[in-house]
Amino acid sequence: NEVISVWMPNSIDFTDNLASSDHREEFFKCLDVTRDILTDQVYPVVASCVQQDQLLICQAGETERIVYLVFGLLSVLAIVLALIVYGLLPKQLLNIHGKVVVGNFISCLMFLLFLMTTYSSCWTLWPLPNTVSCQLLGYFGYYSTMSMFSWMLALCLDLFCTFFKSGRYVTSSRLMTYSLIGWGLPLFLLLILFAFDRISN
Repeated sequence: NEVISVWMPNSIDFTDNLASSDHREEFFKCLDVTRDILTDQVYPVVASCVQQDQLLICQAGETERIVYLVFGLLSVLAIVLALIVYGLLPKQLLNIHGKVVVGNFISCLMFLLFLMTTYSSCWTLWPLPNTVSCQLLGYFGYYSTMSMFSWMLALCLDLFCTFFKSGRYVTSSRLMTYSLIGWGLPLFLLLILFAFDRISN
């Protein structure tokens, strides 16, 4: 079971348990609830909790989120610099393989922006649960995640064709196929997810 608590600016009060413990030694997903004073909305943040001597010790993970944001910014900077290099040297780098790599970079950049938005949500209180912006962010996160893996698949297929097909399939239709895999397949999966979401609601 989950343990619900109320987060305060300078301290955390874990005495308001709205669910009983299941007597396990470690809780990996206790729900820490923050409240926006202006809108009186509650905002959930995942915290790690450990039970020690009848006490439940929980950490909201603020330090970890700061570390994630810092390294996320470094990753975004590295991807942007790589895209700039590819843009400055189009004749040398923007062949079919280079365009597949650029697609992979863009999908990774989208995924990183999604992660950084969720990591910073405990401070910005955006998006709030059960709002349109929260749903849109969730759909964007799903699409960016699927597109990242789809472009990795396209990159693997391009390397396979390059090394084992002796370059016989270097055509514009090949790039179109990779684009359909990288952007089209995640869109198709997203539409399925959206349909199931509408049906369940």
